[in-house]
Amino acid sequence: MPSPSDVHVNSALTNLSVNWGQDVNNFVAHQIFPVVKSGKQSDRYFVWSKEDVLRYYSRLVGDKGAAPIRDEDLDTALFSCDVRKVKDYIGEQEAANADEALDLQMTKTQIVTEDLMIGKEVNWAAENFVTGVWTTERAGVASGATGTQFLRFDVSGSDPIGVMRNIMRSVATLNGGRKPNVCACGAAVWDALADHADLLDRIKHTEKGIVTEDLVAATLGLKKFIVAEAVRNTAVSGATASYSNILGKNLLLAYVPDAPAKNVPSAGYTFVWNGLTGAGGMGQRIKKWHDDDRSADAIEGEMAYDHKIVSADCGGFLLDAVS
Repeated sequence: MPSPSDVHVNSALTNLSVNWGQDVNNFVAHQIFPVVKSGKQSDRYFVWSKEDVLRYYSRLVGDKGAAPIRDEDLDTALFSCDVRKVKDYIGEQEAANADEALDLQMTKTQIVTEDLMIGKEVNWAAENFVTGVWTTERAGVASGATGTQFLRFDVSGSDPIGVMRNIMRSVATLNGGRKPNVCACGAAVWDALADHADLLDRIKHTEKGIVTEDLVAATLGLKKFIVAEAVRNTAVSGATASYSNILGKNLLLAYVPDAPAKNVPSAGYTFVWNGLTGAGGMGQRIKKWHDDDRSADAIEGEMAYDHKIVSADCGGFLLDAVS
């Protein structure tokens, strides 16, 4: 009698393969700051002096009295969209020998795009999700909070809603009453919030009785509450993998407009250079060509952007919100 191996030769399935691309919603870099498209790689924008605009000069003036004359400084700020690139190859022998399920052109394009997205998130975090860049900052501690410190959200007796409302009020005081309207936090921070007794008590009479991003946003009066789920492997090639959440254990509250506009403040903007031929709305391009020297098809991706903090007063940062 023939054995199973005699009647079937193992081969790759044509309708299944495994890859590790992340959901685009895991990334926050393109969701927090409004995107400003630019036909030029660098340019300037006008900035009125907040100190002058929020200072009042008006006073009682008698008949024929002269009205006080206002004085406002006007300046400009520079943005410059650096071009970041990455490339992959499909060798002629690799392409000729590849099974159908691999779909190398599509798969390598997805991998290159994923690389760019991770890089963009890492750059955004390095520039905006750190201490020393926002006017209002608080630091989480395990016990004995003093001054600008607060009890971390996963510590018994902590008050995350109170802490966030306090920092929102501090930011509003610096910005003519504009409280932060968006929030981004690392996944570990969200886990602590979702299980926090204070929040569970507040929403216990809702339909599901489960803490969601929308419920936390509504509690704080925010338009958006975004959990950054994106991860990266920080180990060098060949070393044991080390995976971590890109935004770590921190939280940012910021005021931003719904869209770029004249005469409105914003914590920041993401300037993108889409003036190059074929560039998309996020300043991205994918180029493909055959490299004769390598006997391979090249797939090169690029993004041109500048994560720019426009007003450090419009943001409030919580460092180490959880242990």
